[in-house]
Amino acid sequence: FFILRHKSMNKQSIYVYLSILAIFDSLVLYVGLLRQWLGEITGSDLRNGNSWCCKGIVVAGYICSDVSVWLIVAVTVERYIVVCHPLRASYFCQEVRAKKVVLAIILLFILINFHLFFSVDVQKHADNANGIYELKCDPNPGFEYLVSFVWPWVDALLYGFGPFVLISILNVVILAKICTANSLRIRLLDGQRPAQTDNHSSTDSGNVRMTVMLLTVSFTFLLTTLPMNISNIVASIWFNTPSNSNQTRSKGILFGTLASLLMYLNHSINFLLYCATGRKFRQVATRMLWIKIRRRKRPATDHSNHIFCSRLTATETRRSINSAETQL
Repeated sequence: FFILRHKSMNKQSIYVYLSILAIFDSLVLYVGLLRQWLGEITGSDLRNGNSWCCKGIVVAGYICSDVSVWLIVAVTVERYIVVCHPLRASYFCQEVRAKKVVLAIILLFILINFHLFFSVDVQKHADNANGIYELKCDPNPGFEYLVSFVWPWVDALLYGFGPFVLISILNVVILAKICTANSLRIRLLDGQRPAQTDNHSSTDSGNVRMTVMLLTVSFTFLLTTLPMNISNIVASIWFNTPSNSNQTRSKGILFGTLASLLMYLNHSINFLLYCATGRKFRQVATRMLWIKIRRRKRPATDHSNHIFCSRLTATETRRSINSAETQL
């Protein structure tokens, strides 16, 4: 986030989306993966602790994951405008407009997922073998069909299939436009002088590098999130069918676990993708790291030396004033 909001990267609106994407990716990992890891260590899920934890974690998980995905859609749309409609890019691709789009996406998914505050809560489940109750974050009575059957399909549309289709179509159009523009540019630059050719190639190479980085992020999202949406739909059908055997349920749980790991991989790998494909991102990250290392290596006596020098200067000044008064 701090790298993407560096002053040298604030001139492009695309970094507004990417910096907010870094925040929501981190929130998804904290709310989801970190919570599950702590649950495996402690033996108790934080979501099952009390009513507020149940509601807050469920709602935050849906909101953060949906916002993260649609920020990638917004990034792809902006890159489509820059590549396919460059004359309109100066109007649509502004930092202020990007902030408004981010705010609209966040508010939209807060409204969409707000019903989960009322439809889920901590429920008591009786254990017939031991005669005790187990607390579990589950749908409230009357909302079982909505949460267990309907919402997996809605979530698959919002989190997976909808963004999947939009990003796929836009990426195909962007790649086709780049290939067409490259062939046209080669024909136009054949008759130009070398200096003009170098200027055009340096500008185009910067746009190509940015496009490659964003396309890599988009395609990685497509590959890592689709299994999770399929898993949610399959689970809503299989797990609620009494005729399924324990072996079938075990296979479904295994597939769901692998799909969840792929989903969390998508939310954690963007930094590595930026470093691998974004030269400007690498330069800013290296510069910030080097400045931090230099500050740590700075001797601790520097401040005391400055104080000592200032005291000597003040003493010499007082002596000069006293000698001048004596001469007068």
